Amino acid sequence: MFDTILLTADGSENAKRSAVVAGNLAATYDALLVIVHVAPLFVGLNEITAGPQARHLPEKVRSDIEALQKQTGGWEKTPFAQVPAPPSAVEFLSSVIADEAENIVRKQGAGKIDRMINQG
Repeated sequence: MFDTILLTADGSENAKRSAVVAGNLAATYDALLVIVHVAPLFVGLNEITAGPQARHLPEKVRSDIEALQKQTGGWEKTPFAQVPAPPSAVEFLSSVIADEAENIVRKQGAGKIDRMINQG
């Protein structure tokens, strides 16, 4: 019935629930499951360092964030300003989101999985 299933992943609870359904469908129909994550071009200054993933940021991401803080005058002055997302942070956080979705669909029995990560 299904040859390919497209799953969008943004790290939200709804996306996680969708991953369970998509993983079950992919396993049932032996379908290719494509996980898609589109990272934002701009992020709020506080979004980069918030959340559980913040404590696992690689050193490159941390140094890029520190440089961004210096350029903008720090988070305290403009905590909700939208700034270009540092490429290292985008890559890291997108991988965290896609990895989480992939782990969920694998637990449901999906075997054929592809990933697409873009920024836009």
